Amino acid sequence: MDDALYLFNPSVMEREILERIFVGEERRRLLERLRRDILKGARINSPRYYLVIGPRGIGKSHFVTLLYYRLLEHSDELLPVKLAEEEYSIFTLADFLVRVLEAMGKRDVVSKLEDHTEEEIIELAKEFLKENRKMIVVILENLNQILEEQMTEEEVKKFRSFLQETNFMSIVSTAPSIFPGVSKHSAPFFNFFRMIHLHEMSRDEVWELLRKLAEIEGDSELIRRINESRGPVNAVIRITGGNPRAVVLLYNVLKSGEVVSAENLLFKILDESTPYYQSIYSMLDGRKRKVLDTLIMIGRPATPKEIARKARMDERSVATYLRRLEREGYILSKRAGKNTYYSVRDVLFKLWRELRINPSQRGMVSLFIEFLQVWYTPEEIIERLSNLLEEKELDKKRAKEIAYLFFSLPKDYKMMIVEPVTRKLLEAGFVELIEENLSDMEVKEQALFVEFIELMKNGEYEKILKKASRHIERGEKSPIPWMFKAAALDELGREKEAEQVLKDAINMFRDSWLVLATLGFFYLAKEKLSEAIGLFERVIGMAPELHIGWALKGEALMAMGRYSEALEALNRAISLAANIENAELYLDRARCYLNLGKFEKAAEDAQRALDMEPDHPSAIRILALSLIELERYEEAIPLLDQYLQKHPEDWSAWRIKLGSLGLVGKGEDAINTANEIVKRYPMITDAWLVRLDIYLGATLEALIEGNFGNARNYLSTTVETINRVLTLDPTRTKETVSAISGFLRNVVEYCDMNALKLSLEYLRGVKNLKEILEPFEVAINVLETGNERAYLKLNPESRKIAEEIVKKMKEQKTLGETVRKLGTQK
Repeated sequence: MDDALYLFNPSVMEREILERIFVGEERRRLLERLRRDILKGARINSPRYYLVIGPRGIGKSHFVTLLYYRLLEHSDELLPVKLAEEEYSIFTLADFLVRVLEAMGKRDVVSKLEDHTEEEIIELAKEFLKENRKMIVVILENLNQILEEQMTEEEVKKFRSFLQETNFMSIVSTAPSIFPGVSKHSAPFFNFFRMIHLHEMSRDEVWELLRKLAEIEGDSELIRRINESRGPVNAVIRITGGNPRAVVLLYNVLKSGEVVSAENLLFKILDESTPYYQSIYSMLDGRKRKVLDTLIMIGRPATPKEIARKARMDERSVATYLRRLEREGYILSKRAGKNTYYSVRDVLFKLWRELRINPSQRGMVSLFIEFLQVWYTPEEIIERLSNLLEEKELDKKRAKEIAYLFFSLPKDYKMMIVEPVTRKLLEAGFVELIEENLSDMEVKEQALFVEFIELMKNGEYEKILKKASRHIERGEKSPIPWMFKAAALDELGREKEAEQVLKDAINMFRDSWLVLATLGFFYLAKEKLSEAIGLFERVIGMAPELHIGWALKGEALMAMGRYSEALEALNRAISLAANIENAELYLDRARCYLNLGKFEKAAEDAQRALDMEPDHPSAIRILALSLIELERYEEAIPLLDQYLQKHPEDWSAWRIKLGSLGLVGKGEDAINTANEIVKRYPMITDAWLVRLDIYLGATLEALIEGNFGNARNYLSTTVETINRVLTLDPTRTKETVSAISGFLRNVVEYCDMNALKLSLEYLRGVKNLKEILEPFEVAINVLETGNERAYLKLNPESRKIAEEIVKKMKEQKTLGETVRKLGTQK
C-alpha cells in the first residue's frame, strides 16, 4: 500500500480501504446523517448546503469521498459529482458549471459551450442540468480558496444567486477553518451553509486507526505491539493532537522502523501547505497573529499568563485574542484546576511554523522525536543506535536516523552515548545534525568537546577556528568554543592571540574554573610557571572540592623542581579523587617520588596506574625506571620489552633497555639489539644515536678491562655510526658531540693515557669532532713532553679542560705508583 495515498489523496484510493480506515463512531454517525439528509432533500427537491470544517489532515477529503461513494448507491434518485480536491481554474460561476459538466462526463456539451459568452454558458448549463431531473450533489473541496482567492466579489454574488434561484443542486464543501467569506455579515454566503465540524480523533480512535492500518498490511508483529501498547498510543494522542494525517505519519515510522521516510512525507505535506498556512497569517490581524505565533514558539500548552509574558503583552488582551482564535478554530482550550491551557489545534500547522521559526532545524522534527520517546524505551533506542554506529559508512538518511534516535533519549542516556554519536557523525560529515539542534547546554558542550578533540587530532586548526568563532558569535553560554579556539591559535603559532582569547573567556565566564584551568595549562606549556600556579590556586579557591586544581598545581610545581610541594598538592588531589580511577594522578605522583629518590613509592604508584590502565605507556616506562633505580633489572627489562612492542620509536626507552641489558651482563645482547634497530630503521637518526650510545658504553667497558682488541672493534663501529648520524641529520651534531665528550671524560676518569690515546686515534678521523678533541690531544702532548706551552694554542675554555685532564691523569699515575710500591713492600 502506497504511504503517499494515505496522506495526500483519498480520492484515488479504493473504497474498501477508505471504509476500513474510517474510524470513530461520531464520524460514522455524522456521515450517515449527511447521507440521509441529502437524500431526503433530493426526494422533495430541497437542496442542501454543507460546509465541512477542520484543519489540514483532519480527514475532510476522506469524509467527503466516502460520502460521495455512499451517495452513488442512490444514483436512481440523485447524481453525486465530485470535483478535484484543488480546483485552481474556477474563477467564475461559468467556470464552476463547466467543471460540473466535465465531472459528469458531458464532454460533448462542454465543447458546444466553448464559443459562448459567460452569461450564455450559465444559462445553457442551467438548462442542461435541469434536464437531468435528479438532484445534483456537488462535492466541492477548499471552498475558502475559491471564494476568497479566485472569485471576485461579483462572481461570488452570482454563485449565491444561482444556488438560491435553482433547486437542482446541493453543495457539500470543505474548508480548513471558518473564513470571512462565510462568517462576515456582509458576505454573500453568510449563514448560507450548515457548518459541520470534524474534530480530532479520540484515544480509542487513534488506537483503532493504527490497528487497522497494520491489519491491512498484514503486519502481525506490529498488530501485536499496538494491541499491547495502549500507553504509548495515549501519548500519540498528545503528540499528534488526534490529527489523522499526523497519526498516519507516525504509523509509517512504526511500519518501516525509520523516521526519515516519514519525515520526507511530512516535508512534502508542509511544503504543499505553505500557501494555505501563509494565508492564515495574512487573514489574522497583527495582535492575534502575535499571540498565535507566541503559543507556537512556547511549544506546549500554555496559559494566557505565560503567553502574555512571552509576547510582552497585557494578559487580559491576550485572553481576549485567545478566545477569538478558539472560536475561529485555530486553537483549543482545556481546563486544568484553576487554569486554562491553550494549544494549537492543527499539529501540522504548528510543525510548519516551527520549521520556519527555526529553519536550521528542518532536519529534526519534534513530532517524530516525541513519538520515539513514548513508543520505545531508552534501552531499545540505545540498541538501535548501537547497531547504526557499527555501520562502516553512513549516508545522510542513516545519519538522520542516528540523530533522531539520539534526540529521543533522556538526558542521562544522551550523556552516556554523545561521544560515539558525535564521533560517528563527524566522521560521516553530518555532525551538524546534532550540533545545530542541541538545546541542553551540558550535552551540547560534551558534543562540542568531542568534535573539537577529533578536529585537533586531525590537525584541522583552521576548521576549529571557523567553527568556534561561529559559536562564540552566537553568544552561546559555553566556554568550550573559546578554549578550543585558543588551542587552535596556539597550534598555528599565534600564541598572543591564543592567550588573549583565554583572557577574554575568563572575563566572559567569571564563574568557570575550567577557563582558568585552561589558561593555567597554557602558561604551564609555555613554562610561565608562576603565572600558571597563580591560576591553579584560583581554580582551587573556586572549586576546592575538585581534584583538578590540586593536580595541575602539582604538575606546575614539578616543572619548577619543587618536588616536595608538588607531592603535597598531588596527595590532596588523590584524596579528593578517591572514587575516580585516574591513572594520570598516580603517574604524576610517581614522577615526584622518582625525582625525590623514593623509588619504592614511585614503583608502587606506577603499578597502581598500570592496574587502572594496563597498556598506559608512561606507567610502564616510569615503573621500569623505578625498578632500574632499585637495581631490579630482571623485572624492568620485560616491562620495557612490553612497552617497546607498542612504541618501537621511543628511542629514550631503547636506551634505557639496552643500558639495563649491559648492567645485567648482557652487553652482547644490547649490541646485537642496537644493530637490529638500525637495520629496521636505517633512515632514522634516533636509531643510530641509540646505537652510538651502546657502542660508546661497550668501548668504555672494554677499555676499563684493558681489552684493547674489543675496544678497537667497538671504536671502529662507533666512528661509522657517528658519520652516519651526521650524514642523515647535520642538525644533530651538537647531540653527537655531547655524547663523544661524555665518553672521553669517562675514559679520563676511569682509564689510563693509553686508553685515551687509542680512543683519540679512531675519533680524530671524524672531521666534525676536531674542536671537541683538541683539549684531549693537547693534554696528552703536555703529559708526554712536559711542555706546558702547548696550552697556548687553546682558547681559555678549552685550556681549562686540558689542564683538568692533565691533572686527572697525573693523579691516576701517582695512585698507580703508590699501589705498586705497596705491593713490593708486601
